Amino acid sequence: MRQFFLIPLYLLGLLACSSQPLSSRSQTSTLSTGEAQNDPDYTLAEAFDSLLKEGTDSKSLLTIIRNECHKPNPSSLCSTLKRIKSLKTLQAQKSTVYHPAGIKPLVPTQPSFIKNRVSNWTSLRKAPVPNILKGLLPLNREQLLQIANQARQEKKCPNNIAVATAATLEDYLPEEVTFELLASLYEKGGSCTKNNPTDREHFLTRAGIFYYLTKNFKDAVAVLSKINPTDAYSGRAAYWLYRSKKQIGDSDGVNRALNRLRMNHKFSFHNLVASHQENREPIPEFNRNLSFLNRSMKFKHFNNDIQSVETLHRLGFAESRNLVVDLLLTQPQTLEPSLRIYLSQFGDDHAKVIQLPGILMFHTELISKESIELNYPNSFFPLVKNNVHGINPYLLLAIARRESSFNPKAVSPANAQGLLQLNPETVKTLHPEQAYDLLLPETNIAIAAGYVNKIMSEMDGNLPSVLASYNAGEAQVKTWRKRYPTQDWILWIDLIPYRETRDYVANVLNSYHWYRKTYENISDFGDLIP
Repeated sequence: MRQFFLIPLYLLGLLACSSQPLSSRSQTSTLSTGEAQNDPDYTLAEAFDSLLKEGTDSKSLLTIIRNECHKPNPSSLCSTLKRIKSLKTLQAQKSTVYHPAGIKPLVPTQPSFIKNRVSNWTSLRKAPVPNILKGLLPLNREQLLQIANQARQEKKCPNNIAVATAATLEDYLPEEVTFELLASLYEKGGSCTKNNPTDREHFLTRAGIFYYLTKNFKDAVAVLSKINPTDAYSGRAAYWLYRSKKQIGDSDGVNRALNRLRMNHKFSFHNLVASHQENREPIPEFNRNLSFLNRSMKFKHFNNDIQSVETLHRLGFAESRNLVVDLLLTQPQTLEPSLRIYLSQFGDDHAKVIQLPGILMFHTELISKESIELNYPNSFFPLVKNNVHGINPYLLLAIARRESSFNPKAVSPANAQGLLQLNPETVKTLHPEQAYDLLLPETNIAIAAGYVNKIMSEMDGNLPSVLASYNAGEAQVKTWRKRYPTQDWILWIDLIPYRETRDYVANVLNSYHWYRKTYENISDFGDLIP
């Protein structure tokens, strides 16, 4: 154990409790190098910063800290030094690159047939959907239709069988299987799914969308009305209920669905789309100005740490400041939401994207132009702008926000790496002649921009298809465009069979809109969708 971990033991008696009065904001500008070095807190801040870095002379630092913290009215940094061990632990976690483990293969659950009936129906019913899906792969269309009919006639709940069969039969669209059949299977599976409300919402929504696609709007309304949404970030069910109600001329139902979107799914892609279609503001609070707490009233023992954040920021010690912010935002004692917004402005983009969406979703009274700007951070903008090759840089920021939450060291279980989560195998096909460090932001951004340009050309600039391709691959998207024949691109997005991909496309389009509105003052959404 390093010697500096002992600092709190002898500094405890020296640490003064300092706080500032509540105000809307503290000074958030950074001093020039010369001004910073003349600041009375600079010597201690520099020692604090060095203490958090490897290979420093801890004895000399201890001397500086001891001298500075013995002065009358010592800096708030003296108090934050009590947390040095926690900060070092957090620093180690942030600097660790995750290496994915091997993915455990699924064991298929295969149906057995006796006289055109599935003989192992009970064991099939109990199996997880992914295992059933793998077991269904070798079957032909006629066998799948036999299972589908047996599932539809089953009085008990064959939810997993019905859903897995529907998902597999989608491969035969649009000529060899009907959307009505798939809608009934998803409805059967969703209606039976009571212990998992998220899956229930997902399956019933898919049933409702298939009914809508076949212009069976009454059945769409009936199914979608059963859903009690569980995901505040997805307004898909409420949106298609709104569209279905509009088709049958139920104006009261339209207004109720729109109100649900506005109240419960304010930041969702589908609230944005519905607002565009109804010519109303998706988030009317966007233009208001608010004041935020800059000190805690509930947990005053953290106020010295908050002042330390301001000091480190003022003097230009960004890495140490970010660590203290991260530590404060992950405290077991949850600081006031208003204060968390104030703190997030001092953190890195990753801290903002992790913290702010939930705060603004569940504390709408804190929505303002400033808090939305923090929710869609742009500190990587200069780097992105230099590498976009004709793409709007805010599109790449929207992708990075979804892909890595602006963590340059992010590595996924599938080995996608860096800000824009590039897979090394994909990069190798694009640039076979050279190896790249994809955890370097400038390298990651440059390669991703080139890849997005390539997809843009292949997909004729169709943004939903481009984003779906970035997530799932161009070959899959070309298949989906044939499988789901519609010119309604909102409908096409929600027909994408991969849950992850349809949520991905919706999320990035939503973020792209708010980036453009926040930084380019572009409010129109229509040009993002063909």
